[in-house]
Amino acid sequence: APATQGDRIEVHSWISDWKPKTFRIAHQIRKDGVLLVDGFEVRIAARTDPQDPPKLRIVPIPDDFRQLFDTP
Repeated sequence: APATQGDRIEVHSWISDWKPKTFRIAHQIRKDGVLLVDGFEVRIAARTDPQDPPKLRIVPIPDDFRQLFDTP
């Protein structure tokens, strides 16, 4: 369903899946209760590579980061 500039929409996002080094964020966008968009994105935890700073290394998701989202 379409939405146009000026429409009021609701965006609902939540973490739908945790893996050791990645997590999935689900998104639903609705207008007047009608689902417009149902999608997701996958994010990684990463740090710069000490041997090659322009590169990133995927690392385990820190527990304190995950706890921020697992706490009600």
